[in-house]
Amino acid sequence: MWKQLGKPYLTPVTVRAKAASGDVLRLEGEFIANVSIANRTKRATIRVSKMELALLGADMVNLFALGTIPMDNFCNNIKEADPRSWEEKFPSVFHGTGICTKASVHLQLRKDTRPVFRPKRPVAYAMEEIVNKELDRLEGLGIISPVDYSDWAAPVVVVRKANGQIRLCGDYSTGLNAALHPHEYPLPLPQDIFSKVARCKIFT
Repeated sequence: MWKQLGKPYLTPVTVRAKAASGDVLRLEGEFIANVSIANRTKRATIRVSKMELALLGADMVNLFALGTIPMDNFCNNIKEADPRSWEEKFPSVFHGTGICTKASVHLQLRKDTRPVFRPKRPVAYAMEEIVNKELDRLEGLGIISPVDYSDWAAPVVVVRKANGQIRLCGDYSTGLNAALHPHEYPLPLPQDIFSKVARCKIFT
């Protein structure tokens, strides 16, 4: 849109813009122009971004009184479905632990890497029985298996969940993470994703 208007001179932005999702929008600059909507013309500040989808900001909506509800009003009407209804509708999905068959994980060690063996961290006496039961549960599900010897070892961090149960987390920052080649992939920003689905009508 800015290019179609002849690329007016941009001045530094004076505000910080956010999308409806709360993500900060990257603005290239702003310029002042006469804007006509519904036979009404007003002097307004236009802010330019690299998003393909052109949207009216909240300031423009308020300037032309386009909304029947003030932009600073929020209306949340969220209905949460009962998780048990989904379990009854799709029992096969929630049965057992589940196994990922669509992809396999490959860990690539750096050259000249030496194994790092870290001793276990002390566990509070009151937590020993709970931790042992969790280890037995994970072994029974086939998630972990005992070994007699290993060149690599990382300590376990015990995290208490809101329901009173625990989660065992391996602290691989103690040596394994530094020995692996990272899988680097640029994660897209939300505003970039939203701009690609502009003018779409059907979502699956």
